Parts: sequence; C-alpha cells; structure tokens
Amino acid sequence: MRRNLNIKFLKTEDKLIMRDRKIKILFVIPSSMPADEQEAFLNKTSILRVPIFSMPLGILDLAAYLLKNLSNIEIKILDFGKDLYKIYQNQEKTPSMSVDEFISSRLDSLDFKPDIVGISI
Repeated sequence: MRRNLNIKFLKTEDKLIMRDRKIKILFVIPSSMPADEQEAFLNKTSILRVPIFSMPLGILDLAAYLLKNLSNIEIKILDFGKDLYKIYQNQEKTPSMSVDEFISSRLDSLDFKPDIVGISI
C-alpha cells in the first residue's frame, strides 16, 4: 500500500543562514587508485598502473542543482584522479612527491577557504 505523504519542501535558501558573502562549497573526489600505488607513482618508484579517472556525474549534477537554485554560493571541485592523470601526462616535468605533499599542494592551490566540504565515496 502506497502512503500519501504530505511533505512541504522549503527552498534551500530558507534553510541556510544567509550571510553577506557567498557560501563556498568544495566537492572532493578521491582517486580510485589504491594509496600504496599512488605513493609509488608519485615517488616515481613504480608505474604498475596508470592513474584513471571518470566523469563525476553525481557531483556535477549536485553542483548544477545548487547553482541553479541558490544565488549566494560558489562551488569548486577537486578531482584527485584527474590531477594524478595530469601528473602522468607530464611525468618528466613533475618532481617526485609523497601522497601527503600531493594532497597538500592541491589544497593549497585553492583560491578560497570552503565553508562546506563534501567528499565523494
């Protein structure tokens, strides 16, 4: 038997604390490559596996919805799989580094401090 729910949806803007500035949202997409393989790849000790990435459709869909329905937000997407692949494409020009250094460098490259961080799993 199907229940008829009487749910009133509020605008998302009504639920957020409105500020004088834009709300900054960061979506993080971790790499699907195992951590030990990332470390070996970044240290240039092994290239057993080429870094791969896929289109983050769920995050892109969510970001598009938020941008369409909210006027006071700024969204950035940090895709570690894509960034590892870029390093793979420019291996000769990229110095070796640890996973921690790689992640720190990507976070430091952001031009804002997010209010909200969402991590895809």
